[in-house]
Amino acid sequence: MYFNKSIVGAALCLSFAVATHAQAAPEAPASTGTAAAAAAPAASAKGQLPKLVIKWQCKEACTTNDKVPPLIEEAYAKAAKSHGYEVSDSDTAEVTIVEYRQRPPTARVMLGMFAGKDRLGVHIAYRGKEADAADSAGNIAQGMNSMSASVGKQSYERIVALAQANGK
Repeated sequence: MYFNKSIVGAALCLSFAVATHAQAAPEAPASTGTAAAAAAPAASAKGQLPKLVIKWQCKEACTTNDKVPPLIEEAYAKAAKSHGYEVSDSDTAEVTIVEYRQRPPTARVMLGMFAGKDRLGVHIAYRGKEADAADSAGNIAQGMNSMSASVGKQSYERIVALAQANGK
């Protein structure tokens, strides 16, 4: 099979330029806000939200990535702080990573959506209530860091809603 070198070179340059531009541009928020995030009454008497206790238990076989839980926790804490909450040291919410797939970075950049999608999904349990948060991406610009941040923000929104449902 014969490929025109200039076409292949142009495609590679375009892929690199898009990836570089996407990394330099600030990420847009994963969600524009939900009713749970907009209405931010105190989740507890002290204005605290639970600390996340994250564990791996994928529904299908998956390889764990030790970098993902701290990224989720960081985005969760940042979202909580931006809405006036503190993260508790004693109150906890159980977060289980139930879906995880990460494309190799080279395949993500070189093949983009043709390499499949990165996926991250969690199940949240807090004070007898449950919720899910998930994100996926098949483009070359977003990787697991941005998805972990998105799932962390969604976890904040879900936990605020669960806390409100519990009357706290």
